Amino acid sequence: MDRRLTLLLPSLALLTLTAAGWWVWPPEPSEPRLAWPGLVGVGVVTAVALLAGAALLERTVPSFRRTSRRLERLVRDLRLSPGAALAAALVSGVSEELFFRGWLLPTVGVWWQALVFMLLHPAGRSGWAYTAYTGVAALVFGAVTVATGSLWPALIAHVAVNLHGFSLGGRGPRGAARPGVAGGGGRLRPGGGISPGTPGSERPPGATPPDP
Repeated sequence: MDRRLTLLLPSLALLTLTAAGWWVWPPEPSEPRLAWPGLVGVGVVTAVALLAGAALLERTVPSFRRTSRRLERLVRDLRLSPGAALAAALVSGVSEELFFRGWLLPTVGVWWQALVFMLLHPAGRSGWAYTAYTGVAALVFGAVTVATGSLWPALIAHVAVNLHGFSLGGRGPRGAARPGVAGGGGRLRPGGGISPGTPGSERPPGATPPDP
């Protein structure tokens, strides 16, 4: 199977879980506290803040930098076109937000959904900073969702950050990793996106390894 198609499998799994969760335990609907322009603005500010945090970690925390560069190599190997990068960002971001903030958050609360999100982004001992970052990102997405009464800001921010990872991160020059945050299938998601997965390979640079 084309490795690019495997990007869809975790998202399809999350959509299936979301549908099952809504059927068994539907969350209570909420009214947005902001008009549409305000929701978009909050989403954009959230994305910028998360990307700025990732850039700072990239410069100051070796653990995060190593994981970021490993993810960058993965994205480069996928050779995603701009259209494919956008599709991957949309599918992963939307499916994750529908599950984690759309269903899990109103069911178990902000902190528990963030913990589950973080545990589904393991990066091994050497990538602890990436895993911690995904937990913080999940808390931010959850807090924004609760504060605005809408899933749109978190969804917009999540897709924007994933798009940064899938496109800019994948086309950057070697050795110049571009940070981002990501949806699994037993590996880190390419481009630094926030996506559920299992630990990435600890193989040396250039080897085939394991996205917010």
